[in-house]
Order: sequence, then structure tokens, then C-alpha cells
Amino acid sequence: MDAPALAQHILDTHHAFLHTNLPKVREALRGAPPAVGVPFFKLLAVLDEHLTKEEQILFPHILEGGDLAWLEAPITQMHAEHQVIEALMAELRSVADQAGAARDPLVALLDDLAVHARREDEELFPAVIGKRIEPAPTVPPPPPRRTPPPEPRRGLRARLRGWLGR
Repeated sequence: MDAPALAQHILDTHHAFLHTNLPKVREALRGAPPAVGVPFFKLLAVLDEHLTKEEQILFPHILEGGDLAWLEAPITQMHAEHQVIEALMAELRSVADQAGAARDPLVALLDDLAVHARREDEELFPAVIGKRIEPAPTVPPPPPRRTPPPEPRRGLRARLRGWLGR
């Protein structure tokens, strides 16, 4: 399948599925424990911006065809956002059992989202720019800063005497 046809397929299947099911899952998760609600609403925020970029910027250019090599930077950004989405999806999968009756619709949404991101990363993006996008190297977070323990609280007079050397 060429890039424009694949882009249209992704829009017609995965994007349509998300637009139909995200509101339903959001409603079903109303009142869910924070362990489920917090990562879900983070995912919603990321997806809202991500889907807007794809549907209003990236995909229209792909559907037009022509020389798309200049899309490498936006595609690299989309791939990086997929990594953020996948991390939130993993967090949600780990707590899906706490979603109660919303568990099955949530898992179905996560399953489709995984196929969606994989199809873009492994099929569409390489077809557009002619090469596979390698994941960015994982940079370990900096070690926590060691802060000295707080000084015991002393009264104002004691601190002044200490500062004045008395």
C-alpha cells in the first residue's frame, strides 16, 4: 500500500475509532480511582494535540503525495510523541483492572492505539521518508540531587546569635 492510501486507511480506521471511543471511555471512567483517571486524562491531553497535528498538518501533505522528504522532522516528532503515548498506555494497562466496568472498553482502546502507532511508525513513516525512524537513545535521568538535611529549627534569637558569632 502506498503512503497516501495507508494514511487514508489509518484515518478511516484508527482515527475514526479514537474519535468515536475516546468520549465513551472518558465517560465510563468518570469517578474511576486516580490510579486510572490521572494517566487516562494525561493520555487524552497528549492525544488531542497529537491527533490534531496528524489530521491538520501531516496527513493532508501525505495524502497530496509528491516530494515528502521534508516531512522527516515532523515525522520524527510524531514518533517521539508515540513513545510518550506508549508509556502512558503501559501505565494504564497496569491499572486497567481498577477501572471496573470501564476495563474492557479501556483495553480495547489501548489495543487499537497500539496497532495504530505501530502502523504509523513501522509502515507509514518509512514509506513517506524512505527510511525507518530509529528510537531516540534513552538518556538516563540525572541522579537525584543530594541536598543537605535541614538544620534543626532554632528560634530567631539563637539564629541571630549564631550569625553574630555570640
